[in-house]
Amino acid sequence: MVLRLRLRFIIVICIIICAALPTGCSRGKTPPSALAESFRCNISVKYKDMEIAAKLTKRAAGEYRFELESPAELRGLALTVDSNGVTLSRYGLAFELTSGLPDTAFAAGIRSALEAASRPNNVKAVRKDNMDVYTGECGSGRFTLCLDQNGAPVSLSLPAIRLDAGFSGFETS
Repeated sequence: MVLRLRLRFIIVICIIICAALPTGCSRGKTPPSALAESFRCNISVKYKDMEIAAKLTKRAAGEYRFELESPAELRGLALTVDSNGVTLSRYGLAFELTSGLPDTAFAAGIRSALEAASRPNNVKAVRKDNMDVYTGECGSGRFTLCLDQNGAPVSLSLPAIRLDAGFSGFETS
């Protein structure tokens, strides 16, 4: 009788251990805060019906500068987005937008999502296929940000504003 109880106890413990091991291992390590304080990269954006290519520079103070390369009509235009709004500059002239132009919303959306992803308590982060995938809410709606194993952004999706972006040439500064 005592032997049967011990055997049952051992079997129950083995079942619990076997059930717990795969779930603990498959989750992986929760990724750290998403992005470097300051960086430079290239960004390709599909925003509504527009395709935009730019050089993106993030400064530590939460300032994002988009130097547009295409479409050709906008080449040389720079948008600087920070917590105060958007500043447009070209040919040495700059002006602040007091109300957002619809076509600059892509830059504000990207800034909003990247800033939200940098605050770990605002996002859900999981490791999937050697990528850190961050999902959360920002001022432009739900977002999904994927980072490679070195912490460089690979893609960003903001479905509410019909925006998908790809990143390349990432360098911390």
